[in-house]
Amino acid sequence: MKNYTLIFLATITMIGMLTISGCERSNKYIVTFNANGGSGIMEQQIFTEGEQQALKSNTFSRDGYTFYGWTGNDANYIDGQIISIDDNLTLYAQWIPNNYQGSIENPIPTGRINEHDYVDLGLPSGNLWATCNVGANNPEGDGNQYAWGETIPNEGSILYPLADNQDAFTVNATLPANADAATVNWGSGWETPTKTDFEELVNYCTITYTNLNNKSGCLFTGQNGNSIFIPAPATTRYWSSTYWDVQEAYCFKIELLYTDCFPIYYSKKASVRPIFHVENPSNPIVATSIASNVSFTSATLNGIIANNSAETITECGFVYGTNLENLLQNVSSSVSNNTFSYTISGLSPYTTYYYKAYATNNNGTAYGEVLSFITGSSGQINGHEWVCLGLPSGTLWATCNVGATNPEDYGDFFAWGETAPKETYNWDTYIYHYDSGGLTKYCSAANYGYNDFTDGLTTLEAEDDAATANWGSVWRMPTSAELYELKTYCTLRKTTKNGVNGHLFTGPNGNSIFLPNASMTDNPNDASTYGYYWSSSLYSNFPEQSNAFMLYNGSSGVTYLYRFMGLSVRPVCSPITE
Repeated sequence: MKNYTLIFLATITMIGMLTISGCERSNKYIVTFNANGGSGIMEQQIFTEGEQQALKSNTFSRDGYTFYGWTGNDANYIDGQIISIDDNLTLYAQWIPNNYQGSIENPIPTGRINEHDYVDLGLPSGNLWATCNVGANNPEGDGNQYAWGETIPNEGSILYPLADNQDAFTVNATLPANADAATVNWGSGWETPTKTDFEELVNYCTITYTNLNNKSGCLFTGQNGNSIFIPAPATTRYWSSTYWDVQEAYCFKIELLYTDCFPIYYSKKASVRPIFHVENPSNPIVATSIASNVSFTSATLNGIIANNSAETITECGFVYGTNLENLLQNVSSSVSNNTFSYTISGLSPYTTYYYKAYATNNNGTAYGEVLSFITGSSGQINGHEWVCLGLPSGTLWATCNVGATNPEDYGDFFAWGETAPKETYNWDTYIYHYDSGGLTKYCSAANYGYNDFTDGLTTLEAEDDAATANWGSVWRMPTSAELYELKTYCTLRKTTKNGVNGHLFTGPNGNSIFLPNASMTDNPNDASTYGYYWSSSLYSNFPEQSNAFMLYNGSSGVTYLYRFMGLSVRPVCSPITE
């Protein structure tokens, strides 16, 4: 009996010593597997701190879907991946529909309207859901956040635009177009979804919590197999356009495997995921595309069948004309791979034409948005670009200065009547001045001429025109009258282009040219404020000077400067036809 007692006491003593000595157990962490819409049972997996294990292979299944991995804590995992963890982890099974076209990494849009992609999810309403949030460039981007009813992101106080009109709202009323961030930023037809639209999205789509390019969110897959990804890091709110009461509107909330619509205050910020609302989903959806091959008398009009509900297109084409409110002319085309086009000819040069695409199926006719083009609005001569500004004379202005390769370059500097730049600009180096004895060409007053020389020439001849000599016979320097016309008929705005100060002249037809503030050679510091350009016209009252165009702080005017000075040259050419 004593022996047993001794053994027992020794055992207790050893346990106590181990406890006192501070021996600790390693921490244990648990991985829990969630079927995420699938079925089946998977046992938890236990990890010891610092231990690496291969994840259990998936045993969940889901009818109509294929398993492709796990996601949890904003990370993706593949079946059997070797990992270690330092906290408990829940992994959600990721499913892709068997009829899904594309991949989780690259959801495929089914069309584009106003330069924004959409997906047809096969919803009963026919609504087309955008692939991106307003302000985002990709599906996983958060984009901008807005207070309800505001159309620009507001980082400061809330300037709610409907505050004076709240009495006009009733429960479940929706935002007007001028207060809808989707409509204002993306164009007519795009809208912020209503509460009903969000409920339809949830009720008619399967929802998979997943990651796209390491961004957490939900994949909404319609019954037709098409999907959209909506980012939802942690908890994300999306505005609906539906009014609740004098202080709140409905917001769509996305969390892990949870979605709901509930009211929040207008002043809260939320993202916007637009929809394109289809009034009659059985009608075709048509998009007007930018005209191509525009010349002086012809252009190719382009259109797209964005969605047609599997109906046959019986007719398509374009209506066009020069009156935006009354497009009288009609041309028919035929569809090929959901696109159609038509080349119209016999148009008037330098004229603005408006057009829109249309398409008809057995259910009705739909039209795209109205676009425009200008015949002969731009082109090239001898490798140099010109722009038609819609001026009364039809004068075409170059987009660059002589010696420049882009619009903001100053280019070369020329004395008036000289055709090459040089190092020094003064009377001693001026070609048509004889020492200190007077002018030898372009002199209208004897007292300024060498030995009383006069020739009556008041406009540069081609051989002395820097534009003609450097760019070819069609190009020339503008006359003072053409500079006055530019000033009179264009709107002028002081601006910068690629960091260069200058002025933007916008003609009656909406086309523009940028003139940098090119200073005189003897005063380069003026470029921050002033710009100077030669005309081809002599200042007859004082023939030692010629007319020049001056730009100053948002204004312009024709002045006169000494002919020896070095200035930039912006060429022009007379109206041309094909």
